Amino acid sequence: MKKNFLQLTAMALAFTFAACSDKSTTDLPEIQTADIVVIGKVFTADNTEKMAEAFAVKDGKYIFVGSKADAQQYITPETKVMDHTDKGMIMPGMTDGHSHYIMQHVLPMFSENTLKFTSEDTYQDVLKKVKAKVDEAKAAGKTLKFIYGEGYNYMFFSQPRDYRDLDAISADIPMFLASFDQHSCWCNSAAMINAGIIDKDGNVLRDEIKGGVVGKDEQGRLQGVFYERATSLLLTKGLKFMRPTQEQAETAIVNAQSYLHSVGITNVLCGWATYYGNDDKTFYQGLANMDERKELQLNYALAYEIEPYFDNPLGYVDEAVAFKQEFDKHPHLLPNYIKLFADGTVEGGTGWLLEPYKPLPESPIPGAFQGYGMPLWTLDQLTEFATKANAHDIAIHVHTMGDGAVHNTCEAIKAGGDRSVRNALCHIRNVAADDYKTMKECNIAAAAALNWHTQDDANREAFKMLLPEFYATHSYPLKSFFDNGILVSSATDTPAHDGVNYPFHILQTAVTGVAEDGETPWWPEENLTRQQALQALTYNGAWQLGLEKERGSIEAGKYADFVILDQDVLTCPTTDIHSTKVLSTFFEGKQVYTKKQ
Repeated sequence: MKKNFLQLTAMALAFTFAACSDKSTTDLPEIQTADIVVIGKVFTADNTEKMAEAFAVKDGKYIFVGSKADAQQYITPETKVMDHTDKGMIMPGMTDGHSHYIMQHVLPMFSENTLKFTSEDTYQDVLKKVKAKVDEAKAAGKTLKFIYGEGYNYMFFSQPRDYRDLDAISADIPMFLASFDQHSCWCNSAAMINAGIIDKDGNVLRDEIKGGVVGKDEQGRLQGVFYERATSLLLTKGLKFMRPTQEQAETAIVNAQSYLHSVGITNVLCGWATYYGNDDKTFYQGLANMDERKELQLNYALAYEIEPYFDNPLGYVDEAVAFKQEFDKHPHLLPNYIKLFADGTVEGGTGWLLEPYKPLPESPIPGAFQGYGMPLWTLDQLTEFATKANAHDIAIHVHTMGDGAVHNTCEAIKAGGDRSVRNALCHIRNVAADDYKTMKECNIAAAAALNWHTQDDANREAFKMLLPEFYATHSYPLKSFFDNGILVSSATDTPAHDGVNYPFHILQTAVTGVAEDGETPWWPEENLTRQQALQALTYNGAWQLGLEKERGSIEAGKYADFVILDQDVLTCPTTDIHSTKVLSTFFEGKQVYTKKQ
């Protein structure tokens, strides 16, 4: 086997020093032997030195970052040298600051029970697909325990959803059909019985759910349609058979990890780690088991969700603290977050605005596009959450879409939060000027979707009819966060917008302001530079998770989490960024992914 030229050079230099120096070798400076030396164009994400030519890794950490020439001193015959000169780019491992990858990989395990709809599906199309699923099972002699579906757009339906139409297909199999935005669901009577909405005789037991809406027709009858946080209740209780086993959970975690490695992600926040009720530790325990077996090769931040409809919601902070104490001992788990929803979605008319919506005469969502939207917590409640959670070094991670939700959450953290705790707002469609200042002053991270600040022409026209003027023309800010000194991280909300959440598709959209060829940028003033977008994907995400001292950038002393790319995303044409391929991913100095040739 031929030795690398740099290895031979290092050996020659070592021999020369030993043969020619009058001093003994014990008088020479100690030169560390690297396990790995990587050479090429290196985006470090270090705020002081953004670019480097090489780095050296020893025992899973960087021991040198700098020039190609200086890297030679770390090379011996035992060193693995990876010369990527003029072949692309090397960058730190990336962070997804808000996602649901585990749930995404649980669903395929229930494939015989699940359905995928499209935004083009009509009301009748949805019913036909549900019936086909039931008929298929009957023909195979199977009994379905439940049906879960997602993806339809109720805004395009020609008639209101009604559970009776689902019951006509089957009133015995619990059905939960989520809309494309996951903020609305359509259920049959079996699911409503499980959730305690009606009894077996059809009598209404509960028609109000705090933080959510129970849909009713003009006669006041239940439709089997639920909005906002009511969807959580119907999912966790209505589809009780969907809860995965411990083995299934760990399989989903393994599959999610494999995917994340393949796209260069090494840190991730699970936006809802207690999917099936807050007494459920299935995913926490699965991650802990894998970490104990040294199979977890990601840092996983876990968010314990607290819903407005819980009895004594503030009391659940104590449960989150107990989860933290139980699982914090695992080195790659960060059980330091509480997830809250401050409002719904602006596009759906339930986001909480500082200006009133344009009222619709016939809203497809009860209470939507009315007044200022749907606040889910009071300022006092949010302040209590921030105070109590931060006192235990637990951050609040808050879904905030409208500027009203942003404002109240910022004021709550300002009044009761601890600035050393990495509280975060996620999604963030609109922000008032003063709230940028508060976010900066209070060290509040912006976990933002870098590819949501664009819209197609159809949505732009719809927004003009539904939203106040500013909200119809301005949506998800990006550059404004940077301009105001706020740490903005990349947060995909996967599987939302699944299919365009590849990091380099996100990077291209953040830079160009368009998600697809031929589109027109909607809010080009908010486009990022490539360096800013890369910073959001790397260092800033690590900062949001409190990992910036050991992850997120290529610096001596930090863990060697890095990604090798097939092209230079800093100089390639902007329209080609999305085509970038991850060739290798390393976690703590170990190669955890290699692209198949």
